[in-house]
Amino acid sequence: MATRSDPTAGISAIDGYPYWTDLACGHWPEEVAIILRTLEFLKLDAFVEIGVHVGGLADIILQWAEDHQPFVYLGIENNPSVISREIDGRMEAVGQAAILIRNAWDEKTVTETMTMLSNPMRLSSFIYCDGGNKPRELKLWAPYAVKGDVVGVHDYGDYSAAEIRPSLLMDLRMKRLGFKSYWPSRKRNDNLRIALWKK
Repeated sequence: MATRSDPTAGISAIDGYPYWTDLACGHWPEEVAIILRTLEFLKLDAFVEIGVHVGGLADIILQWAEDHQPFVYLGIENNPSVISREIDGRMEAVGQAAILIRNAWDEKTVTETMTMLSNPMRLSSFIYCDGGNKPRELKLWAPYAVKGDVVGVHDYGDYSAAEIRPSLLMDLRMKRLGFKSYWPSRKRNDNLRIALWKK
C-alpha cells in the first residue's frame, strides 16, 4: 500500500474496493476511494484525467470502469514517454477509453475533449486536474463544466508544491463559476490532498 513516505509505490488495497495497481500512483488509497465513491454516488458517465503521468490512477479508474459500463475514460498527457503501456489492455477492455497526447493548457485541447464527451449527448463528467499546473488547469477547464459535473484537483492545499495557490482562492474562483464544495466537507479535517466541486 502506498504510504506518505513513498508516493511512487503502487496501491495494493483500497478500502471497500477490489482494485489495485503495480504502477506508480501519486495518490493515497483514501484519495482514490473518494474518487471512486464520487463516481458511483453521483452516477457520473465519464472521467477526464488531466495529467496521466505513468498511469497508476488511470489503471484503477479503468478497472472500476470495466465493472460500471457504459463509461468513458479520457486521459490528457503531453509526454507520451512516461505512460506505462501496461494500461493499454485495460483501455481495450473498457472500449470507450483513450489517452490523448495533447497540451492540457491549450484551449483547443479543452474544446476537443469536451466535444468528445458531447457526442451524441453531453455525458455527466468528472474533470480531474492533476497535471503540472493545477490552478491553470482549473481556471481553463472548470468553465466548460455543466450542471451535474464534478471538477477536482489533486495536491489541493499542499503548500509545499509551488504550483498550488492557497485553497481559499480556488474556492472563491469555483464559487464564482457556480460550483459548490463537494469534498472536503467543511466538517472534515483530514490531511487528504484532494478537493472536489460540483456544478
